[in-house]
Amino acid sequence: MSAAAGTQDIFVELCTEDAELRLTQKDQKEKKPDWGQVQTFLDRVALSGENIGDERRRRSLQAMINYWSGELITRGKVGDYWTAPALAKPAGGTDAARNAAAPETARPPTSAPASPPPPSPPSPERSSPAAATAAPLPEPGLSTARAIEIAAKGAIDTVLGTVRTRLGGGPAAPSPDDRPTEHARKLIQIAATARRWRANPDSGWLLSGSALLEAERFVQDDDDIRALVVASRDNVTKTRRLRYLAAGFGAAILIALVAIVHSYYQLELAQRRLEETIADRNALTQGLKEQIDSNERQRQEIEAAAQRQRAIDRERQAQFDTVQSALRTMADVVRQATTDGRIDASAIPSTLSPYLNEVTVSLPLLPPGITLSGYDPAFLSGDAVTKLATAIPLPRSRDGSAATEAKYLNYSLVMAGEARRMPRVAAVNIKRSALVALRRFPVAFQLDPRIPQGLQAPAQWFAGNDLDLGTLVNAREIAWGEAFPADATAAGRRADAMVSAYTNVTLQYDNFNRGVWSLVETYARQNFASAADRVTVFSGPVLAPNDPPGPNGGLIPRTFWKVMVARKPDDPTTLLVEAYLISQFGPDGAKVPQQTPFDRRTSRVSLAALENLTGLDFGEVLRTADSAATIVAVPLDLNAAIASLDRIKDPSRDVRLATMQTLLDTIRSVQVSPTEIAPLVNAIVTMAGDASFKALTPQVRVNVVTLLAAIPKSWWDRPDWLGLKATARRAAADAVATLGGCASAGDACAQLALAKERLDWGAASNRIVYLQFAGMERGDVQAMSARLAQLGWTLPGQERTPAAAKLNEVRYADTPDDRRAAELLAADYRVLTGRPLRTARNPDVKRGITELWISQ
Repeated sequence: MSAAAGTQDIFVELCTEDAELRLTQKDQKEKKPDWGQVQTFLDRVALSGENIGDERRRRSLQAMINYWSGELITRGKVGDYWTAPALAKPAGGTDAARNAAAPETARPPTSAPASPPPPSPPSPERSSPAAATAAPLPEPGLSTARAIEIAAKGAIDTVLGTVRTRLGGGPAAPSPDDRPTEHARKLIQIAATARRWRANPDSGWLLSGSALLEAERFVQDDDDIRALVVASRDNVTKTRRLRYLAAGFGAAILIALVAIVHSYYQLELAQRRLEETIADRNALTQGLKEQIDSNERQRQEIEAAAQRQRAIDRERQAQFDTVQSALRTMADVVRQATTDGRIDASAIPSTLSPYLNEVTVSLPLLPPGITLSGYDPAFLSGDAVTKLATAIPLPRSRDGSAATEAKYLNYSLVMAGEARRMPRVAAVNIKRSALVALRRFPVAFQLDPRIPQGLQAPAQWFAGNDLDLGTLVNAREIAWGEAFPADATAAGRRADAMVSAYTNVTLQYDNFNRGVWSLVETYARQNFASAADRVTVFSGPVLAPNDPPGPNGGLIPRTFWKVMVARKPDDPTTLLVEAYLISQFGPDGAKVPQQTPFDRRTSRVSLAALENLTGLDFGEVLRTADSAATIVAVPLDLNAAIASLDRIKDPSRDVRLATMQTLLDTIRSVQVSPTEIAPLVNAIVTMAGDASFKALTPQVRVNVVTLLAAIPKSWWDRPDWLGLKATARRAAADAVATLGGCASAGDACAQLALAKERLDWGAASNRIVYLQFAGMERGDVQAMSARLAQLGWTLPGQERTPAAAKLNEVRYADTPDDRRAAELLAADYRVLTGRPLRTARNPDVKRGITELWISQ
């Protein structure tokens, strides 16, 4: 038989035995494979490699070795150091190589010795390397010498293994070189897993992760491994898809849960908002009720306090009068004793000196034919040729309220009322050519018995402090006419007594009364229209509700005013009018120094501005004359006027004053229309704004608010000026805040009070605004309400209500005043928030009430 036929027989025999072993392994319930026989089979397969050179068959043999080696390892039938047999290299190369090298004559056939019977089952020690290769039998087709060599080697190994076992040493550990490489061991383990999966195609044998990556290294070495890797990849892909599906499903469930929770939260939020709305409405109702009750209690308390104060004042006045009477009685006794020579004049106490020299003029005891006619409205009318068409009446209150007039020699006083207990207006006629010289005497002030005591200043207001009894009319202004003799002493006593009445007294600081106010009085008496003989002078305090309290009672006016009127000497039919505003507080809030000069350029104001500030009406005759007087030298270049505005901040005082006079003349000019001057007004409003105003010096702040106060109310009331008016209101409120609320800020605050009056602060403060909102944070609404309150609006609270959703409007009653107030409120809101509001007439809204409905 040829070598090729022998090789074929060996390969067929090995394949047959492999199939039988696998069948035995598959039917494990009836018969388990003989593991010793398996090891012998592996040795024979390994040795057969010397005679099989065909690559395909060698791969099949190697697959057998891999399979059964994996079975032995995974089933624990070999030791930790057991080495899987390796397929022997072909002795003469591959079959093709040997056939090419053989002689052309055929070899004599050799018959292979008969195979010995299979060895007995291995003992446990057979797991050793020596036992794994014991007693291999020569295979058919091997040379005789090679068969003998193999048999001898097997016999020797068997004997050595037996000896080692009997000596108790156990199987010898292989050298490191005999140990399997990591690659081989991994290959065998993965191959075993692959065959397990083949036998039982369960996903439990499939690989993933790092195990799959490890198996992919051996896909070229074993078909089972390749199939396992492919199946594992498919399983990983399927698992990943399932995970994605599960994740998507879970996300959908989570989103559904979130939507359910969100819907529940929105429901709860709506419920809470409804509860808040109900609570707010109840709180608002309760708050209004409490406010009404509180206002009533406060009114009653104020009335009771006023009654108590009046009683205390009457008691103090009675005590004062008693003391004064006693002192006067004592002074009369001392005076008579001095005249009789019983008392030396040097021994008289200084306390009695004023009373010894006091001249008390009883009002009825005037020279015959002389009456207390008071102020003469026709004083400036002149003769028949130069007679004015209209007399100049006393200024009256613009609200039409009645006032008490006290008449004296050449002057009259209009009393302010019991709240302030001082004159509101003093009007005096001065005939310069008839004024007589006066010798002054200290005269005690006295109450005028014709005027209710509650209208006159009490003496205790001036006791022990730095307040003077500041008279609005002084003795030098009235000392002319038949009532005043040429004798300076007699005239002086009469004039001093005539003006030393508590009806003529205001609360003035000593520095102011003896300083700048005295200079203003001198200018009015001597220098104003110096060529004119007849002059009428009106004076008074600016009575503001935030005037500071005096140390002993009363409120100290911050500012005083004086208006001077005369006929032009060169045109007797024309009147000259000058109005001035003088503060007794400096920019720092302290009283002005006594050396403060009277600056006509910075102190002069328009008569219209003064009317708005004081609430007085001086009449159309004076208003027309005041306007006509400002026509001269008015700049018509408005662009130049706007450009000059920054010069009111110039370091040079002279530059500031000149610029202010130019700007004031421009504003007062009748040649300029409101439309033309609007850019200049807008520039002034911008300068009065919060950021700009804070950076200005105190004097420049006064200049800015003076310009703002000079804008006529008729301009602010124009419909096309409504937005500018709201911006100016915001600027004025910011300026007040910058000045510390105008508690003590002097001239700037006096001018701001005038500006606020022209900007309709009163119209805002005389009505209630009910605010309803939706979709907004309460804190934001409260902050906005506070800013509206700074503009004079009265907001008793804020109500959250769903009815305000998608609404942004102001509702008002069907009256002109309510409509104007609603439009002003809408403009203020737009300036504050930048969001427009519509105004809507609503029959359900009561007069004097405005409803503000806002939402996000």
